[in-house]
Amino acid sequence: MLAPKPVLTPAKEFDRHARDLRDLVIEGTTTPNQNHPQGGGRMQPYLDAMARVHAAMWADLGADEYS
Repeated sequence: MLAPKPVLTPAKEFDRHARDLRDLVIEGTTTPNQNHPQGGGRMQPYLDAMARVHAAMWADLGADEYS
């Protein structure tokens, strides 16, 4: 990926959250259990990471999302 570090770091974090969420979906995990005590509690970290990477990309372009 070609991006400056201020974009690449949140992008890597977002990718990690996306993979975690994907794995839970594949396993069919929707409620807490012994393997995943947080159960479906992975969606908010995923959404938060997405917002951070979007903000970093907008900042790198020297714009905000409303420009």
